[in-house]
Amino acid sequence: MANNLEFNEAMAHYHAGNYALALQKLKPLAENNHSVAQMYLGDMFLNGIGVEKEENIAREYYQSAAKANEPHAQNMLGHMLAEGIGGERDVEKAIEWFDRAARQGFAMAQYNLATLYCSGKAGEPNFEQGLYWFSEAANNGYPDAQYQLFRLYVSGQGVQTNNKRAIFWLRAAAERGVAPAQNRLGQLYAAGSDVLQDWTQAKLWYEKAASQGHAEAQYSLGHIHRRGDDGPSDSQQAIQWFEKAANSGHGSAMHSLALVYHAGEGVNKDIQKAIYWYNKGAEKRIVEACGNLAAIYLGGEGVAQNLSAGLFWTLLAHFAASSQADPNAAQYQNQWHRLAQNSPPEVLRQIEQQANQFAAKFWQ
Repeated sequence: MANNLEFNEAMAHYHAGNYALALQKLKPLAENNHSVAQMYLGDMFLNGIGVEKEENIAREYYQSAAKANEPHAQNMLGHMLAEGIGGERDVEKAIEWFDRAARQGFAMAQYNLATLYCSGKAGEPNFEQGLYWFSEAANNGYPDAQYQLFRLYVSGQGVQTNNKRAIFWLRAAAERGVAPAQNRLGQLYAAGSDVLQDWTQAKLWYEKAASQGHAEAQYSLGHIHRRGDDGPSDSQQAIQWFEKAANSGHGSAMHSLALVYHAGEGVNKDIQKAIYWYNKGAEKRIVEACGNLAAIYLGGEGVAQNLSAGLFWTLLAHFAASSQADPNAAQYQNQWHRLAQNSPPEVLRQIEQQANQFAAKFWQ
């Protein structure tokens, strides 16, 4: 009874943010084998809540609580063993602890166990076990497991391909806020793949994913507004969504922004902004961005005509296209040879060196 009173006081301090007082109450309880106190101390030391972060101590507390059959502690101990956090990595033991928590119905452990089985980190991938535990977690309402079931039913890994079941689990995950699932559902509505094409629905699901910072969904929304798929085109909205995606590192969004400024679509034509975003796209190995920069410098569009810069970007367009099996690789190679005919060998060697340095810096 006294232990329960002390624990309740500790929890009151913990939830009020008085972590130092919570720590004072929890430590004696943990020493007296109070498994939930041990579990909370594991959380505090793992995440640095009110204490200095010490992963090895967190692992010890989790292990004590796990032995007392606390499923959260078993799951966290499994995670630390699987990743080598706070001590040596041991995937076999991780599976043991995940399994113990999973068999108690702990959905996160079921998901983690399935992920380990499918990843092959414990040996050959075991999609049959992965499917079983993803299904258990999904039926317990774990949204990431629902999304993984969608992927398994689409790919046919460990199970017969079943698009109907795939869409069922995709929608379940999307409705529970999984951004990649929301984005994928948007893509299906946009393409009319396994569902009736519906741009309103596509936009709705893209917006849900985009609001969570999903760059691909933001990029897709930019195109919906640019093309006017769900009503009149809106260049300002397109630019806003392209910028959000570009600022998250989405290369194609960077290139699309450059195209908008280059063409002056709904905005004043701005070659300098176009060049800036083409450069950013080129850093992401976007073939067309490199090719468009070559055209700008060769044609002197808004900048001084510059054969060396044109050669540089032509060579990079060839490099980028070749690395992606892009059919335009031969076109850029021919353009390089044609333009290089009147350039001194030492200049060409310097351009090749600069292009190789650019590729090594940004594309590795």
